[in-house]
Amino acid sequence: ISLNHVRQVIQHDGRNQEKLKKFMIRIGVFSGLYLVPLVTLLGCYVYELVNRVTWEMTWFSDHCHQYRIPCPYQANPKARPELALFMIKYLMTLIVGISAVF
Repeated sequence: ISLNHVRQVIQHDGRNQEKLKKFMIRIGVFSGLYLVPLVTLLGCYVYELVNRVTWEMTWFSDHCHQYRIPCPYQANPKARPELALFMIKYLMTLIVGISAVF
């Protein structure tokens, strides 16, 4: 918002306006490089939160006899977390750091 105000003030000077235009483009690209991975990471966290109980019940039903813990009352379908979910989650965490280098 304040960049638009500065752009309106500097409209009369062509050289400074060109520099400001390039600067605004750089800020927009950086914001996109920062925002897309964070939104993806947020989606991974929400998916993990929604399915965590099912994954834990599957683990309990698979390992209840081995660890001598009470088995779950209901037999849930075998739901396991996908490896791709965790790979995407950690990749998006690292991409945010990579975008800060530029």
